Amino acid sequence: MKLTPKQRTVLAGKSGQGAAKAMEILAALGRIAGAPDLVPVGSVQVSGVSYNNIGEHGLAFLEEWAAMGSKAAVPATMNPGGSDRRIWKSLGFSSAFVRKQERVIKALEALGIKPSLTCTPYHVGTTPKPGEHVAWAESSAVCFANSVLGARTNREGGPSAIAAALTGFTPRHGLHTDEGRLPTRVVEVGCPVPTAADAGALGYLIGRLLSSDQGGGIPFITGTQPPAGAERLTWLKALGAGMASAGSVGLYHLDCVTPEAAAQGSKLAKAAKSRSVVKSLDEGRLALNRGEGKLDLVAVGCPHASPEDLTR
Repeated sequence: MKLTPKQRTVLAGKSGQGAAKAMEILAALGRIAGAPDLVPVGSVQVSGVSYNNIGEHGLAFLEEWAAMGSKAAVPATMNPGGSDRRIWKSLGFSSAFVRKQERVIKALEALGIKPSLTCTPYHVGTTPKPGEHVAWAESSAVCFANSVLGARTNREGGPSAIAAALTGFTPRHGLHTDEGRLPTRVVEVGCPVPTAADAGALGYLIGRLLSSDQGGGIPFITGTQPPAGAERLTWLKALGAGMASAGSVGLYHLDCVTPEAAAQGSKLAKAAKSRSVVKSLDEGRLALNRGEGKLDLVAVGCPHASPEDLTR
């Protein structure tokens, strides 16, 4: 993979030990993926923030990296942590866990990553433009950025996202390329999808359908449209979140709606090699409504709700 002279100086440690470690990670990942070079990114979303996910080894890794002194070179935000920062005690979290969780957040802050603590960075001011390259590590946010906003990002891991933040670059491959954004399957929807909850059920079914497609698949969806008005973005967000959680879809094209589908239409759909039909949402609704027994806690907003969602 080709590095520019400036990128090579970063790799050599001229911009600090932390940035050199970041460039080393990106160069290795780029070689593995067959990327020709690195592409500049406009923003970064970091995952792996919950101590429950990364554990003691992950915490040590972050604190060691933070101690190297490098800071984010581009705007960077972080995913939710593993506990509420204000009412953790009433929710049953131990003080030992909360102390470890705060250390995770502090280490990321030391790396220059803003403690937004949300999985929807586009609701808190990070809204990339169509065609803009970003490096986001949060499955539903990746799907929203690629599909609804028309930005370009792969599904980053926590360390690769931090590396992108410290350098301002990510390897050019996959969803950063034109060919990597072509649909693998046309999905015809033959039933009503009136609400965001229904869109989530549809997304679940599509994610399951595409699980056998290369790279998690990219659907070109026909036969349905989001509602007009305030619920439109919520509907689109739920559709993508369902696909990202049930499969590994990082981009969907919705006929006449999402930027690339609206611009290219049937020409884009012709790239798909297979076709599927969804005639009913019943299976998806059932899958998302399983569970028995008494509820101890209800959490609203996964992905996080927007202010408009909360007032509706």
